[in-house]
Amino acid sequence: MRQKLIIYSWELQNCPHYSRIFNSEYEIIIPKTETEFFNSIHNLSVDAAIICFCSALVDDVNKLVRLQALSCPVTVLTCSKILNPEFIRKATQRGVGRFLLCNMEREKIRDIINDAIRDRGLKEYFRSRWPNSLESSPHISKLVNEIIYVFPRRLEVKELAERVGIDRGWLHKLCKQTFGRPPTSLIRRIGFIRLCA
Repeated sequence: MRQKLIIYSWELQNCPHYSRIFNSEYEIIIPKTETEFFNSIHNLSVDAAIICFCSALVDDVNKLVRLQALSCPVTVLTCSKILNPEFIRKATQRGVGRFLLCNMEREKIRDIINDAIRDRGLKEYFRSRWPNSLESSPHISKLVNEIIYVFPRRLEVKELAERVGIDRGWLHKLCKQTFGRPPTSLIRRIGFIRLCA
């Protein structure tokens, strides 16, 4: 069974990845409107969402500002010709977690999409094992995201605390309260889950 992607684009025919990768290797859902895209992310069983900016010019980065912020159960990616700091900043603010460039090689694109889908699986594991844990605190959500982001490299507790924006003692207390284990044990457990996935 192929993994399912939902793709929103202003001009999908200009996306070099669409026929070359997306449509040939994944099951695709293409909503007609932005509203349908946002509703579908929550109501359909999809593995990842992609917002295509391949036909956008540099100053079209403002289209990102008009997009409503994404808060959804799947990883959101963008594909585009541009990848400057302003685009990344605005896309990240809207909830985009991964970036694809028009000139990337097929294998690299496939790897990024598959990593994004796997990351969703890890978050689902957390939600099933510790219900509401990711929503319990912005620090916990950031903690899990940081661990996933750097995988397979394991973060030291000090670096993880710095990335989350809290001190080591508070990080230890949060992990014990939320997951019933210290941060070092949590990091090892996440590495084990990902290696076995």
